[in-house]
Amino acid sequence: MTTPLSPEALEELVEDLSELRHDLGKYIAFETRFVGDDGSTDDLRAALRQDLLQTHRRRGEVETAWALWARLRPTQLTSEPEVAAIDRALAELADIELSGPRDVLLHAVSLARGVSEATRALHRRFAVLADR
Repeated sequence: MTTPLSPEALEELVEDLSELRHDLGKYIAFETRFVGDDGSTDDLRAALRQDLLQTHRRRGEVETAWALWARLRPTQLTSEPEVAAIDRALAELADIELSGPRDVLLHAVSLARGVSEATRALHRRFAVLADR
């Protein structure tokens, strides 16, 4: 983080990161965790479509994982390694053909899990700074 934040701004950032962790981090790998890596290819494909293409659903509106990231991406943290990792993973996920072979689907699952972990790590690090 390049600019030091006031305690109030840090508190607000932690709230935003909590929302990010929940809305993106939890749901980008939600259905695939029930299928597992050894589930059928059709089940894996269906789970990925839910997790990536319908990551956030509220009041009849649906957002993809990458649209959700575009909306919630913490602009003050662009130099953080987790933000860069999420940027890369979501760019790759947006281009993955979900009708592709199993190895492509498993790679997508791995990327989604990485996004999930990065959102948790980012939130955890700044929550510690805010002493929460």
